[in-house]
Amino acid sequence: ELLAAEIAAATPGTTVTLKGDVQLGTFLTIDKDVTIDLKGKNITTVETWEEGGSNSYIFHVTGGGDLTLKGEGRVETAPSDYGMCVWADGGKVTIESGDYYSPGLETAACDCIYAKNGGVVIINGGKFGHSGPITNGGAVVNSHNSSPGLITVNGGTFYGTLVYEDGDIDNGYVVWGEGAVILE
Repeated sequence: ELLAAEIAAATPGTTVTLKGDVQLGTFLTIDKDVTIDLKGKNITTVETWEEGGSNSYIFHVTGGGDLTLKGEGRVETAPSDYGMCVWADGGKVTIESGDYYSPGLETAACDCIYAKNGGVVIINGGKFGHSGPITNGGAVVNSHNSSPGLITVNGGTFYGTLVYEDGDIDNGYVVWGEGAVILE
């Protein structure tokens, strides 16, 4: 895919600017310092990937990765059992702006922004949400319980509606279970 190729070819410190809307057929692994400017464009997934369930994520930032997301535009996962717009899996992510959304399926535990294995997420602005019938948790922003990361929230808007099997409705969680989210 064009965006994946641009990221792969980018030298560390490069800004990749979207030239049009992007539909991904697979997730993007970020393992270097790169900035993505949404520039009013959207990134969506059109399918989910099996990895112990129906998973859909867009940015997988691994150790050595340092991703900055900026500009207006929407980043949205396909409906899945477990969807993440951003997964900081040992890497670092800074979010300056944009609209991030993860819709869940019937047994979903969607986390729009997720940090694990020492991953770091800094949210300075943007809009973050998720929705769907939830039976086993999920949060708009989540740090993994047993292999935590760190999420710092300096700004942004968070929303989400969780509908449980018994009909109870919660208006989302900023963090689910144990984990570290710092609100400053």
